[in-house]
Amino acid sequence: MMFLRVLVIALGFILIVLSRVFASSLHVSEMSAYPSWEAGGLANTHVWMDPSATYHNPAGLAFAQKIQFSMGAFKAFHFFHPIQDIVIQNGSIGKSVAYGDVNTNDASPSGLNTGLIFPMSYVTFGLWAYLPKDFLLNVKTQEMYMPAYGAYFGNARHFSVIAGMGFEPLKNFSLGISGNFYLTTAANTRVNVNGTNSTFDLAMDVKPAVAPILGCSYQSKTWGIAGAWHAPLDYAMSLQNTTDLVFMGTQDDQTGEIHFPAVSFLSQSALFYEPEMVQGQIDYRWIHGMNIGLGLNWKHWKKYKPSTNVLAIMNPGGMKTSQPMVAFKNIFSPSIHLEIPWRKWRFHSQYRYEPEHVETQEAQSNFLDTTTHIFNSGVSYAFKEWMGHPVTVDVQLQLDQLETRKIRKENYYDIGYHPDGYLIGGRVFQTGIVLSTQLPS
Repeated sequence: MMFLRVLVIALGFILIVLSRVFASSLHVSEMSAYPSWEAGGLANTHVWMDPSATYHNPAGLAFAQKIQFSMGAFKAFHFFHPIQDIVIQNGSIGKSVAYGDVNTNDASPSGLNTGLIFPMSYVTFGLWAYLPKDFLLNVKTQEMYMPAYGAYFGNARHFSVIAGMGFEPLKNFSLGISGNFYLTTAANTRVNVNGTNSTFDLAMDVKPAVAPILGCSYQSKTWGIAGAWHAPLDYAMSLQNTTDLVFMGTQDDQTGEIHFPAVSFLSQSALFYEPEMVQGQIDYRWIHGMNIGLGLNWKHWKKYKPSTNVLAIMNPGGMKTSQPMVAFKNIFSPSIHLEIPWRKWRFHSQYRYEPEHVETQEAQSNFLDTTTHIFNSGVSYAFKEWMGHPVTVDVQLQLDQLETRKIRKENYYDIGYHPDGYLIGGRVFQTGIVLSTQLPS
């Protein structure tokens, strides 16, 4: 037990240092929240199982033979095309036309993750958690009409805890179930504005929620077939406010009755969102453990509501507001991956094609989205013995290459208008390191 404590403390110290190194700037994408190398979760070797299988496909947990503990640190840097000299305000938001630049390189944190696999006689339990650096949850919304890469905005700004189990009812065939735990919040405020004793009341609810993940997997010596279903995850937040403008009270000349105007609004935001997803993958193992596989993901984006405020003013005088609407479409995302073991080394790489998610959007909307080519590669080295236990170090690099597109607005007063249009696209670099060790069961 003393040795185990020393090992965990040493790993924790190393990863804290690494998190400081990686915490330099810019944005974190999906790699930081969930490893993008999906092969590890759907079809992996029976000897060394990645704890992230708890998220990708919990059925893979059933094939683990030993207790495994891992810790990792991730960071990303993104470089989108600059957007300069465009219309940033107009009459649609109650202001005169103005031009300016928009910075889409939203700064975001680095983070740490940890995982545990615990096999028992008939079932294997898995736990995977992610914690952003410096906070548990960072809420930041934005104006819906301003240009922003919605698919990247806000990722890795929230904690994630995924727990599950896998079991093997038949030889080489396993089933699994996990829960992706998250929060929903709602607040109700009331403000009384007057010249004597203005008051403010707040009531707030924070409720836990869970999005289930179901998986199945068949593994033979040469073939692996796996599938998984992910329920949608929505960190929804609603804010309802009523403001009594007592200082603006007016008196009816005929009845003498005093009327106090009130302004009420309801704001609803999808702070962080993951769509319903169905995954499928097939792997073929060659000689010497070489593995090649094909994958296909279906993502149900049609239900997505952008992670920006949608505001509805309910009064006074029947006053109404509207926001530019964005409609999303379901997509298929194919991938191919390759794994090559060599002595104590293991090399793995993956390519994934991610089509654009936006189907249509109104003229005032600037939800930036384009087809993305995702390249992921990594190398791991297995130390046979380190302080009495085997340890593996895995370093990953990922490039998200966004296709370049030109956005053109028809009217000179539209938000985002530029005489020659403006370019979107760019690239996101991501890096990470994971240390894993196996313990006797």
